[in-house]
Amino acid sequence: MTTGTNTTAAIDPEVHRVLTEKVFPRRAEIVTTAELATLCTAGETATQQASRH
Repeated sequence: MTTGTNTTAAIDPEVHRVLTEKVFPRRAEIVTTAELATLCTAGETATQQASRH
């Protein structure tokens, strides 16, 4: 699973920090929104290329 650090929110900034720095990294790859967009675009491109073969 991949999650964006700046796509999640918590009411308490400290809760957000603990989740994104301590909890989520144990369960997911943590990336920025820009990195997530790049991953999604790369995935679409790979899928399109694979479907041509």
